[in-house]
Amino acid sequence: MTGKFHVVTDSAVYLPDTFLRQHKVDIMPVTLELEGKRYREGVDIEHHEFLRRLSRSQELPRIIPPSKKDWVHLYQKLVREYPYILVLTHSARLSQTYVHAREAVNEVFGRARFWVVDTQTIGFGQGILVRKAVEAIEAGLAPPDVVRRVRALIPHIYAQFLMDRLDYLEAYGRVGPAQRVLGTMLEIKPILTMEDGELIPVEKVLKWEQGIDKLMDFIVEFLHIEELAVVQYGMDDLTASLLERLEMVFEDREFPIITYSPTLAAHIGPKALGVMVYEGEPEPPI
Repeated sequence: MTGKFHVVTDSAVYLPDTFLRQHKVDIMPVTLELEGKRYREGVDIEHHEFLRRLSRSQELPRIIPPSKKDWVHLYQKLVREYPYILVLTHSARLSQTYVHAREAVNEVFGRARFWVVDTQTIGFGQGILVRKAVEAIEAGLAPPDVVRRVRALIPHIYAQFLMDRLDYLEAYGRVGPAQRVLGTMLEIKPILTMEDGELIPVEKVLKWEQGIDKLMDFIVEFLHIEELAVVQYGMDDLTASLLERLEMVFEDREFPIITYSPTLAAHIGPKALGVMVYEGEPEPPI
């Protein structure tokens, strides 16, 4: 089945350059609008540059997901070569990317077998699912089995973020205007967790080091961690502090430090620190 089954994702994903050099995966760009200008994520602007501009802007960015037409155009090219296509988008709770990708399948119905999956995550977590799908395809699994395996892994990916600003939460209705004003006055730093694909405020701290404590509390709850990444921008000192704490718990392991995507930045702002955890594949039933 290798060579006949193709994986597609979107630009909110994080995939190492080494993986992209070795495997063919199509990536649909998400567009971000900032100060009247539009940038295709990873095409017109790199993550560092977008976040640098965002940190200097008084405006909040706007996500413009790939349209149904964009997806149809890509699908029409892919069905000429692949009879089976798996599309893994970032969480449907964060943009309309998944909805448009799913709707576009109707325009090429019957020309290939499609599976469009909401990964309920983003960035590093989304990339894990893409990598696992490609591994399963290359191992010779049948397309339905690949899809079942990917779906089974979704509940085993977790994320938590420490943020600097509350206006990003207000923009998506995660806090009200009064909470935003009061929280800003008190210099509250919110902590979000990703649950069923949604970013949910779960705690708040007044000092950054308290936030590091909360992230560590989140991490040490896991009995097993197969992969963990630190995702951040504008938090170099706090990232160093978190890594020191991680080294004390995980003496022989190194964890990647990743700049999060503009799509995620539209939700958590240009200054944030988080961790994304993959606890490993579920145990087979006895």
